[in-house]
Amino acid sequence: MCVSGCATVVENTHAPDLVGRIDDYPVQIVALRFVPPSDIDPAVSQHKLALEGYLPVAVETRSTGKTDAALKYAGMGALECGIRSLGAGVYFPFIFVPCAVLAMPVMAVVGAIEAAPEATVDAVRAFAADNLPGAAHAVLVELARAYLAGVSGRQVEVVEDPKVIAGKGTGDRPDYSPRPDAAGTILELGLLEIRLAGSGKGDEPLCLHMAARGRKFDIATGKLMHELGHARMIECHPSSEWLTEEHLLLATALERGQRILAEQLVDELYLVYRPVAQQQESGSKHRVVPLYVLAPHEPPAPEVYLDLRSITGKPRHVQGWGGLHFVDIDSLVPTLRWEGFPRAFDGVTDFSDITYDLRLYSGEVVPAGVAEPAVLLHEARGLVEPTYAVATPLKPCSRYFWTVRAGFTLNGLRRVTEWAGAYDTAGGEVSPSYRYFYPFRTAAAHNGPDC
Repeated sequence: MCVSGCATVVENTHAPDLVGRIDDYPVQIVALRFVPPSDIDPAVSQHKLALEGYLPVAVETRSTGKTDAALKYAGMGALECGIRSLGAGVYFPFIFVPCAVLAMPVMAVVGAIEAAPEATVDAVRAFAADNLPGAAHAVLVELARAYLAGVSGRQVEVVEDPKVIAGKGTGDRPDYSPRPDAAGTILELGLLEIRLAGSGKGDEPLCLHMAARGRKFDIATGKLMHELGHARMIECHPSSEWLTEEHLLLATALERGQRILAEQLVDELYLVYRPVAQQQESGSKHRVVPLYVLAPHEPPAPEVYLDLRSITGKPRHVQGWGGLHFVDIDSLVPTLRWEGFPRAFDGVTDFSDITYDLRLYSGEVVPAGVAEPAVLLHEARGLVEPTYAVATPLKPCSRYFWTVRAGFTLNGLRRVTEWAGAYDTAGGEVSPSYRYFYPFRTAAAHNGPDC
């Protein structure tokens, strides 16, 4: 279950690290062989884009313009009149008809007023269908290659000919030829969905949603080792804004979304380290965050959450829908502190070259009413101490999120802990919810109004 502001983990089985991942390298990354959906007409440009390795952008609105919205609202008015007249028995027509006569025109006017102009919605759709080349799987692949090679320091290359076994595996799930004399893994990456979705009313935003999938294969045997998918809402803007500045906003958002998805998939499939299961039992009841992430010291993690998604008895790991609690801080230039790595319960003694990466985001309220990370304000890499002083003053009475992870060398490989933050426990599995990092709220300015 997932609401606005969380990352949907399509498939995610977390195996503890009992040994290193030295056999994962070298890595060959290939782009998903995308097959155009059956509902895309071969005569339109989207079909050609799909065949050329691009995923088209879909636009979904509940109303396509003022006329459409007026008709839908009029129908809603008639339905409401019908519901309210059900108890009238034989007098139903005498109550329903006058109600509908009055309600339908009024609701039609309301729908027309609130709807986005049809030309605006059509322009967004036409732009997505005809002008924007969509997002290339090759871009996702290159972003993943650069990221994995940069963090791991190992050989990672993009392969154009993945030697797909003919006749085994169809559509977008091909099999790969065994190569007994070769070492390492194949990482297949591809975009599954790109869509701008919203109500289409007035200035209400259209939100960019993107989904991608990664499949990891053993090169020697050709066997699938792991499959993982992520879906993310990237950002939201009114439809008119998606068309401004020569459409650069959408192109920039698509690149940002691909970078986010590429990093998430690479992290989970290659880089993230988690303690072994028995170590996770130790002291877990005394922490407000899972053991496999770094706990914050200042500001502390919130201890009171209200989240309607939590159905597994682990509410201390969840923050979210309608009840995200922000920790109040006094300074506009705070110093962020967190626990050092390794911790006593990590067990392994041969961690080396330990550093920390930190990200600080601004927060904003999105249409669903959830405050979530919006803009990356500060990013620090390679910190040698578990502390970071924010140099640029933050805005008073504002919401922010921060997250941190450790990087280290283990068994000759560069690894990382998971980005720290809150977790979605719905469905019985603790999974990262990347939109919910550690939240805090700044105080009022000196001699300024109260928050």
